[in-house]
Amino acid sequence: MAASSKTKDSKAPASPDRKAQLAGETVDARKSLSEPEFSKSDYTLLRVQALNAAGIIDAAGIERGKADRLSRAVATLDALLSDDASKKPSESASYLTGLEVGRLSMIVASLAQPRGKFNKHVRTLVSPEEPASPGLADCALRLQFLALCRDAKFKVEPPAELTPGEGHDGVVELDRWRIGIAAATLDASDESLEKAIETGNARLKHARLPGILVLDATAPCWPERKIIRVAADRDAAGEIHRRADAFLERSLDTLDRLTDSDFVFGVVAIATIPTFNVARGLVAFSSSVRLAILRADTDPRAAQMERFAAGLRRDRH
Repeated sequence: MAASSKTKDSKAPASPDRKAQLAGETVDARKSLSEPEFSKSDYTLLRVQALNAAGIIDAAGIERGKADRLSRAVATLDALLSDDASKKPSESASYLTGLEVGRLSMIVASLAQPRGKFNKHVRTLVSPEEPASPGLADCALRLQFLALCRDAKFKVEPPAELTPGEGHDGVVELDRWRIGIAAATLDASDESLEKAIETGNARLKHARLPGILVLDATAPCWPERKIIRVAADRDAAGEIHRRADAFLERSLDTLDRLTDSDFVFGVVAIATIPTFNVARGLVAFSSSVRLAILRADTDPRAAQMERFAAGLRRDRH
């Protein structure tokens, strides 16, 4: 039977068979809460970020089509910068726009390049969403994690297909060791995690590629759906890490029981939560990335996963 895993702070001593590693954190967007919405300077910076991402896509020869996600974000930001109050989007729209611009910019900067192997996936991600298309949250999650790995200097391969199917969601190479990825966005229910595990087992087995589950755990880590007030930026990071760790802790029995030990030997939990720095009057959308090893120390894959986690940590600090 597989050994259990346990989350731990990166400075704490590891127990023999229960361990996890801090992979990193990112800040996607900020806003001033001295006003009911983002300040105009924040909107301007986000607009520049969106236009820069669009420029990278165009330079890479990727067709964005009409009303692509970045163009829609720029249009929303233009409306927010306008003095016409009747045309202003809601505050929730400003939050979502800031988060989307940050996430897309990170993916585009890492993965889009002339004749690049990720270009068709980037095109699918930024193109207008069709009513019957699979959710873009999972698509963005796959590319976000692969971009994070590429930024950490790992060699990465694109998903078999960007939209959900039978293939893997990407490959990360560590010294010729290929780690398969199976990604899913969770809701707050236990059934959501069980379904993600079942699907991940099947996809990695179908691809004949052992690897890890990558889970967007924002929903279970942030059930209150309200901005978390903190005293300092370090407290914000600590609170999001604590929540991601708690999610992994309470999910360990399910992960140990349901994961296929031949094909799933680790899990990554990513949580993106807005926090309000009371002292500075700022909100940050921050992402915590936590990695848990699901197999015993005697499993050679455990040592490899330790090295993988260490590589991700180095890139984030």
